[in-house]
Amino acid sequence: MRHPIPDWKWACIAASCLFGIAAFVIFVISPGGFEEQVIWCLLLLPGVLPTAFLSDLIYKVAPSAERVIYWLLFVSFNFGWYWAICYSIIKIFRELGWKVGSPEF
Repeated sequence: MRHPIPDWKWACIAASCLFGIAAFVIFVISPGGFEEQVIWCLLLLPGVLPTAFLSDLIYKVAPSAERVIYWLLFVSFNFGWYWAICYSIIKIFRELGWKVGSPEF
């Protein structure tokens, strides 16, 4: 008997792909000049704002741990953002009757 993949796992796969593409665009392709890069970063990786705020608070408490905490929060917030979007879209598709991951999808 074949067990279907749960929606949250599909969302993890899609979120990983989207987060990887966004990071590739920001860190490798680097579109535009400085001002345009800031806009691209805020559009593609919106978790950078709470990450910067929280890592600044961490820096005041433990300066040596700030770099690790920054990247941990950066990945967590942005992955969570893309996961929430993907999960919502999958749930909407399920409500419409489409099966994500099925051959007829």
